[in-house]
Amino acid sequence: MVIRAGVEVESWNGRKWRTWPKATDVCTAHLGPSGVCILFEISCGNASSCVAGGTVTADAEGDLAGVSADWDGHGWGWDFSPILFGGTPPQSAWLTCIRQGFCLAAGLHGAATWTAARGWSDVSAGLGLIGPAGCGSPASCMIVGVLATRAYAWNGSSWQATPAVPLPGVSRLVSAV
Repeated sequence: MVIRAGVEVESWNGRKWRTWPKATDVCTAHLGPSGVCILFEISCGNASSCVAGGTVTADAEGDLAGVSADWDGHGWGWDFSPILFGGTPPQSAWLTCIRQGFCLAAGLHGAATWTAARGWSDVSAGLGLIGPAGCGSPASCMIVGVLATRAYAWNGSSWQATPAVPLPGVSRLVSAV
């Protein structure tokens, strides 16, 4: 799946692209004042489990709130979460889903896990300024600090600080895990 122009979710079935109109109606669903609304990140654990995230205008002052859409193989569900994707600029910039029912979102100031059963849970405690995230399983994720001086390992319930891998002669700003 991809997000085109920040608002349209599309998928490829091996032969052609399909636009998912119900995945793009958050801006027209009368959720608040008209204004900024954008999906900027999407990740799929498999063909029947994807999560897209972004922001929607929350009030007349232009404050942004987090919004995510989850795909269950049949349709999209919406979650307006204060935990992620909120703020100006949006707080969560990295999203990784690894199998049906588990995702991790990370941004400069926090992280959150998502499960189909519970929705979003804040797992930011003690992380500080963070960056890219990646997972191998719900109990095995890594987040790298934005200056690559520290990494954090997730064991399914808490983060453990670990040294980042030094890269001699390479900029310490990391953009992906």
